[in-house]
Amino acid sequence: MTTDSAVVLRLDGDLLSELDEWISSQPSLLSREQAAHRLIKVGLGSDSPIGPRISDGERLIIAMMADLMKASGVKGDIDPDFVSSVVHDGHFWALEWKYDSLFPGQAVLVAAAEEVAEILEMWDQMITGFDQLSPPDKQAVEAKNGSALVSFPGFDGNNETIQYGIAKLLVEKMDRFKHVKGATRNSHAPVLEGYRRMLKVYRFMKDRNGRSPLTRHQILELMELS
Repeated sequence: MTTDSAVVLRLDGDLLSELDEWISSQPSLLSREQAAHRLIKVGLGSDSPIGPRISDGERLIIAMMADLMKASGVKGDIDPDFVSSVVHDGHFWALEWKYDSLFPGQAVLVAAAEEVAEILEMWDQMITGFDQLSPPDKQAVEAKNGSALVSFPGFDGNNETIQYGIAKLLVEKMDRFKHVKGATRNSHAPVLEGYRRMLKVYRFMKDRNGRSPLTRHQILELMELS
């Protein structure tokens, strides 16, 4: 049995710079503590930043088994179409998400998938809140937004391919966030940093609001950060 212990880690300037550079290259925003924790787990072989470790040989076997299930018409708990899509696109994190009981010890979602899900949740709440506003409040939002609708701009298919692919898989293969307007849209311009600014404020709003919808002022405040 192990217990958690605090460990003080001192890094020289060069190593600290390398850590910060690695953090800036990640698909989700990490603190230095979170980054060090993840790198240690990867180094020890107990975790992977892209989901369960699957070799090329295992990938081929999984694809063949999925094809056999489809061809034979076998019905079970595993969806062969979903598995084929995941193997083809390399989104192995989705296997952990959908079939977490098959991956004991790896039930924690990959950080990028968590972030995309939270971004979509935030926009879902913005859209829902807007739909419940009074006509005058809607007009105030529309005047600022320049549109009669509040909808998710999407992710950049060229520069935010990880997030774009995760969003499409969540909606098209995992039946999540289908009601979010624009959930699989290609923004054709980088938007992730703006969403991260919005998330920092949204988390406080979510805690403060509880089950209450976002107000006109909250929606406008979030949109101005995008």
